[in-house]
Amino acid sequence: MLGNLDAYINDFSPLFKDKRFFAMYHTVVDFSDLSHDVTDRQVLNEIIYALDKGFRFTSMTDYLSISSKYCYAAKDNHFVVDVDGMLSKCTETNEEYSFIGKIISDGTIEKNQFFNIWRGTRLSDKCLDCENYSICGGGECPLYYLKHGIARCMKYYTLDEKELLLKVSEQQGQYNLTLRKK
Repeated sequence: MLGNLDAYINDFSPLFKDKRFFAMYHTVVDFSDLSHDVTDRQVLNEIIYALDKGFRFTSMTDYLSISSKYCYAAKDNHFVVDVDGMLSKCTETNEEYSFIGKIISDGTIEKNQFFNIWRGTRLSDKCLDCENYSICGGGECPLYYLKHGIARCMKYYTLDEKELLLKVSEQQGQYNLTLRKK
């Protein structure tokens, strides 16, 4: 178990017998380079442990499948509106390129030169030939691409890691799938 997570899970799992309550998982990362000290495998094992103890999570799709179609910053209908009417796409950065325009007094959006850099999937050359492409969709976090110039690959590469991913999805009633070796 990571830190005191075991005690937390045991203390709070009775609350999830009430179907009104869900836990929401979000990784804490260093946004200067989008890294964290805990491996994705460790996190996945913790999620499975919590599910086995009765935790109920909101959709884990954002965490489990890191495709840009799930990143709010890549969605055409997502905007962050500041109190002064400035618009941005990502809540994780205040870099100049995160501001994409502003709302003017008549309610229309005045776009700037950064508006389109947050749109669309970022694909590396290897994406289209990858066996994980159908799950991942290619690319991921627009901010990662903007900082590093490459798309970040999907987290889960091995068959046993994919089996764990599917176990979590099945426990949440999202999918009923099994992966088998060829």
